[in-house]
Formats: sequence, structure tokens, C-alpha cells
Amino acid sequence: NTRGFATFANNRFLQLVDGMDNTAPGLNFVLGNLVGMSELDVQSVEILPGASSALYGAGAFNGILFMTSKNPFDFQGISAYAKGGVTTQDAAGSNFYKDHKQKKET
Repeated sequence: NTRGFATFANNRFLQLVDGMDNTAPGLNFVLGNLVGMSELDVQSVEILPGASSALYGAGAFNGILFMTSKNPFDFQGISAYAKGGVTTQDAAGSNFYKDHKQKKET
């Protein structure tokens, strides 16, 4: 159970990017929620639910998210990524959203 995973400032769920904790100490929330790595750069994602604070500290009380980025020496080239789409509500009207991906490897 990873309760509170979707909240903005969940200080009981640890996020590790390439083995590094990306929590901002002064702000007390994970910066990956705001400026995380691009979907094009993610190699793997692993979720370890449940209490892991004995091994990883008090911030891992509800679980851990391990994200591993791609090695730039193995995945060379240029990438571009844009998102968009449409969300429709009776009260608020329509919001448009588009998603485009393009990757060129050399």
C-alpha cells in the first residue's frame, strides 16, 4: 500500500532517481513531482510498497519508487517530446491535449 502516492507533498513515500533521493530538504517534498525526468529518458520503474524505513530511512514509511534513467552512452541521438489532449467537463468546457514523440538515434 502506497497511500498518499498522488499527493504533492507526500513525505512518507521515497522516490529514488538513479539511486539518489530527490527530496528538497528546505521544501520537504519530492522535486520529481514537478521537474522529474522525461518519459523518453526512463529505462525502468520499480515500486516497492509497504514499510521500508528500516533500510531506507523514515521517508520510506509507505514505500519506495525506484526510477532508472537510460545510459547516454547506450542511447545516443536526439529526442523530442510534446504532449497534448482534450479533457471535457460540463461545468468547465473542453481542454485540449496532444502527445507527440520523435526520437532519432545516430
